[in-house]
Amino acid sequence: MASQTEGQEVSSLWVSKKPTAATIQTTQHRVHGDVHVGLGKRVKDELDGGLQFLPVTNVLIYSESGEILYRSHFLLINRDQLVWILPDEDLVQEDEFIGQ
Repeated sequence: MASQTEGQEVSSLWVSKKPTAATIQTTQHRVHGDVHVGLGKRVKDELDGGLQFLPVTNVLIYSESGEILYRSHFLLINRDQLVWILPDEDLVQEDEFIGQ
C-alpha cells in the first residue's frame, strides 16, 4: 500500500508475525520473551533474515543466579551477543526426551 504525501511516495509494509516464547542466552544474561516470527517460519528463519537486532517483547532478564533483574515490554538484542535461543515450543518433558 502506497500513498502520496507532500510530493513524496510513502510505502508501508505490514508483515504478519506470531509471538513465539523463547529463552535466549546472550553473552551476559539469560532472557525470556516473545520473538516475533513470520507466519509459516521458524525462529531460525528470523535470525537468517539479516537484521542486526532481534526484537523481543514481554521480556524478563535474569541474573546468573536466576533472579529477575529487569522486566520490559520491548528489547532489541544485538545478534552479535546471541549464544543460543530455545523456543518454548521445542521444550520436551523428561519422559519424552529421546537422548537418554
